[in-house]
Amino acid sequence: MSLFLLINSWNTLGSGKQGFFLLGLVSTLLLLVYILFTLFPIGEEASDGIPDARTLRVFIGLTVFGWTGFLLQVLGLHIGESSWLAGGVVLIVFFPLLRKNLKFYSRRGYRQWMTSTGNVSRWIPPHQNGYGKVYLMERGVRRELDAVTVGHELEEGAPIRVVDVIEKDKPLIVVEPLTSSARSQR
Repeated sequence: MSLFLLINSWNTLGSGKQGFFLLGLVSTLLLLVYILFTLFPIGEEASDGIPDARTLRVFIGLTVFGWTGFLLQVLGLHIGESSWLAGGVVLIVFFPLLRKNLKFYSRRGYRQWMTSTGNVSRWIPPHQNGYGKVYLMERGVRRELDAVTVGHELEEGAPIRVVDVIEKDKPLIVVEPLTSSARSQR
C-alpha cells in the first residue's frame, strides 16, 4: 500500500519538481559516496583523507542547485524562475571561491610559493628528467601542481620545499626535499 502511495505522489509532482528532486538526490548521494571513498579508500589507491577541492565544489554546487530548485518549485515558482534563482544561489555561494581560484593563477601570484612547503603527490624523477606532482596549501585550499627536482628522485608523500617557480603557461614548481632541520625551523 505504501509503495502505491509513493508512486502516486511521485506522479502528482510536475516534471520540474521531479527533475530538481532527482538532481538533488543523486548529487547528494554522489557527494556522500565521494567523501566516504576519500576518507576510507578501497584497494591500491591511497588517499590522504582530504577531498579534492574542485570535485567537492562541483558536487556541492549540484546538490545546492537541485535542492534549492526543488524547494522553489514546491513554493510555487515556475521552472524558469526556479532555475534562475537556484543558479543565482549557487553563484552567490561559490563566487568567493571562484574569485579565490582566479587570484591563485594570476601572474603576480606565482612567486608567493617560494619557500612554501608541501608533499609529493606523484613520484618526481631525478635531475629534471620529467614531471611529478606536489600538493601545496594556498589560502586553506590544497593545490596539486606540476613539479621537477634538480636532485635525487622524490617518492610519494615526501615532504618538500619550493626553491623556484618556472613561469610558462602554468606554473612549474622546482622542489627539493625538506630536511629535518628545515622542518624544525618552520
